[in-house]
Amino acid sequence: MAPHYYALCDTYQSIAIAVSTLAQSPILIVDCEARDIARTTGVLSIVSISDVDARFIFLIDALALRDSSHPEFKPLFDMLGSEAVMKLMWDGRSDALELRETYGVELRGVLDLQLAEVVSRRSARGETEGE
Repeated sequence: MAPHYYALCDTYQSIAIAVSTLAQSPILIVDCEARDIARTTGVLSIVSISDVDARFIFLIDALALRDSSHPEFKPLFDMLGSEAVMKLMWDGRSDALELRETYGVELRGVLDLQLAEVVSRRSARGETEGE
């Protein structure tokens, strides 16, 4: 299913639109792109956030929006740090590090689907180490 709406957020005002749209969803999908992600030479470039159905997709241009103290960021950072909003990620360790290093955001309420898949191999699917 194609998204109903997607936007590149490259102004602080566009962050407010993203937050007001995504605030309707109790589950978000989060992914980050960066050069040398999770390394000291790393540079966060894009933060992708969507609702769980990917009807609304926002690409936040981290290179254009570097001022983490800008007031338009606070509601977004509150959402990312909230336990009440579930964030789905795939191997989110590096993404979480980049968000912390670039914006000072501590992700909370994260379900890492890669970890869930690994745990389910034995418990839900009955696979052994050899399989």
